[in-house]
Amino acid sequence: MLPWSAVSDNFAVEQLVRAGGFLPAHVLFMAKMYRAVVGTGLDGGVDVRCVPMSGHDLAQPAPSFDTRALVQLAAFACMHGFIVTSFSLANSYLSPVDDADQSGLSAWLLGALEEEGRHGVEALLSAELDGLEVTTVELIARATGLRISVRRSGYVYTSSADAAEALLRSAWQELQLQ
Repeated sequence: MLPWSAVSDNFAVEQLVRAGGFLPAHVLFMAKMYRAVVGTGLDGGVDVRCVPMSGHDLAQPAPSFDTRALVQLAAFACMHGFIVTSFSLANSYLSPVDDADQSGLSAWLLGALEEEGRHGVEALLSAELDGLEVTTVELIARATGLRISVRRSGYVYTSSADAAEALLRSAWQELQLQ
């Protein structure tokens, strides 16, 4: 397997990530859990911030990021410099799908996203995977290799809260997520 420093283009990054390639040490060791918080910006528009879990006030409104919103976010991220590396799925009680099935189902959804976009994933979920919910979307920035994991209820795992905020804020405004 190639070391991360040998990757020189977007295709190689995608192949490395899908093959489970190595992460730069600064990305691996500095990642923290955040909670996305929705508020009103100085311009009166929607503002999304990532607050460290240790400082999160549970009274602050957080996005729900249900299956529909996570799929929309994944499609948006693909068009804005990110690669979706996986989807995590759970049953209707939000119990995770067995590990043996998880990677195959994720690959199936990734293929649908790549070929048909958001609508392909939504169609696959409603027709073939009825009863399953998307609980996490794993992203990697093409330009920097930064990983961002966005989970239900607004939980975000990343080493750069600023990058996650920028992505979530722009997605929130363009897609009008709830």
